[in-house]
Amino acid sequence: MAEVILGLGSNISPKAKHLVSALKKISEKCDIKAISNLYSSLSLLKDNQENYFNITTIVSTDLSPEQLLNFVKSIELSLGRTFAEKWKSRIIDIDILDYENIIFNT
Repeated sequence: MAEVILGLGSNISPKAKHLVSALKKISEKCDIKAISNLYSSLSLLKDNQENYFNITTIVSTDLSPEQLLNFVKSIELSLGRTFAEKWKSRIIDIDILDYENIIFNT
């Protein structure tokens, strides 16, 4: 089992509900070990987007990096994430922050 750190964010209401929904879906294939506090942050673009709600979570998984990436992208889509415009508001964003210190370029 690999230990992985995931970052989750949402800036479309109900933000906290979207984060909880994503965590529930993540738990279907990963064992959630820890969840950070909830943080509110401004858009990095300093534009008029709503503040983001962000959390990180540590999970254990037997998914490979590629499988995990496909899994979290499928969660984003199932929760209504669209990829029409870069740097725009989003229902959910799930990033793989660390996968056993592996550097993986795609």
